[in-house]
Amino acid sequence: MSTKPHGIRRRVRVFVASPGDVPEERDALRIVVEELRRTIGDSNLIDLELVRWETHTWPDMGADAQDVINREIGTYDIFVGVMWRKLGTPTRRADSGTVEEFDRAVRYNKKYGRPKIMFYFRTAPFYTESSEEVDQFKKVLAFKSKLRTAGALYWQHSTPLDFERLVREHLIRQISVVAEEIRQEAGFPRRARKNGSMKGSRGGRR
Repeated sequence: MSTKPHGIRRRVRVFVASPGDVPEERDALRIVVEELRRTIGDSNLIDLELVRWETHTWPDMGADAQDVINREIGTYDIFVGVMWRKLGTPTRRADSGTVEEFDRAVRYNKKYGRPKIMFYFRTAPFYTESSEEVDQFKKVLAFKSKLRTAGALYWQHSTPLDFERLVREHLIRQISVVAEEIRQEAGFPRRARKNGSMKGSRGGRR
């Protein structure tokens, strides 16, 4: 007897939020989501979709550009945030577009239990003589403190390759949770959870 549910597919949307100084992480996430879509996603009847403002928005009018992005992106299941040196450009409602997207995700998570929130910080050192860039980095540090206060466990990475490895493992865990939900909906018995080790640089703990 097959233990794999048939005919039930679920779309899982993964939204990436970041300022413009981490394009390598954004590209790495695109590669990882496509890889997982073809492999464990397909075998578990899960249609993974990476949602980015570059590919999922179109020209329109709103209170500001971020307001348009918020409306057109729609709902999603997993929020992946990434920062390094910059917090980003302020909006009318938050210190940056990324911060506004995070705040919205937190509100929906508290109300609906979705999206799941995963935040990452690159810790590679950098040098600058620009006072503006120094101010931006200070804002990133303040945002880290905000995450700790909000009860978030964020992860840190030194290189985009390190991020790719971490986010792959973390998304596999998220997909496993969704796959188990599909099994339960199909009437299959709950699988026993296995304990696993996670390697990497963690953050957000007091």
